[in-house]
Amino acid sequence: MIIKSCPKLTKVPCLASVHHLELENCNEMLLGSAANFPSLTSLVIHLFPELTYLPEGMLINKSVLTSLVISSCPKLLYLPDEFIHLVSLKSLVFRRCNSLSSCPPELQSLSSLTSLEICDVQKCLLCKKKSEQLTVVHCPNLASLLADIQHLSALKSLIILRCPELESLPYELTQIRTLQSLEIQSCPGLRALPDWIGNIPSLQSLAILDCLNLSYLPAGLKHHKGLQHLSVQDCPKLEMTV
Repeated sequence: MIIKSCPKLTKVPCLASVHHLELENCNEMLLGSAANFPSLTSLVIHLFPELTYLPEGMLINKSVLTSLVISSCPKLLYLPDEFIHLVSLKSLVFRRCNSLSSCPPELQSLSSLTSLEICDVQKCLLCKKKSEQLTVVHCPNLASLLADIQHLSALKSLIILRCPELESLPYELTQIRTLQSLEIQSCPGLRALPDWIGNIPSLQSLAILDCLNLSYLPAGLKHHKGLQHLSVQDCPKLEMTV
């Protein structure tokens, strides 16, 4: 079910059979109607420019919700404690929520949550220690975000896209014993990969794409016994290869 650009619509009746709901550019009062969809497995909240918080009760009775996307809500300040009810949530996405400064501690208890995407969020902290996949897109405050990355003890895949301020990778990556895949794309500030990247014990796949100023790959990569896939594309200044 998709409801888009209906500014006068403030509520919809209970529809128990609906599994997918998208609310876009509507009256904020309409968000409260999400509580009337107990069978939702996917919920998208998009383009609510004046929204500062999610309505109370919106996320109650969402025990089967597996995917939640919140995007283009630039004034959203915080997330409700009701996240504790999302026991089946597997994927959580924040895009263009520039005022979001923290995630509720209840996210730590969501054992099903494995994928977290952060896009154009300036202050949001890493919020789920058991996340297996982290995607960071155009994050101006990337340095402080990655400073806590060692706490993601179950992380298997890290993707960093279009982060011009990225100049180096945090040494804390070596403390993640589960990291299998690392992709860095369109990060012009990155000039070299650190020598210690070969010390990430479980790394199997490394992809570096469209990093225009990358000029160096560490020779230590060739000694990494577990690395199975290496892809380097559109890096015109790269001179040294493993």
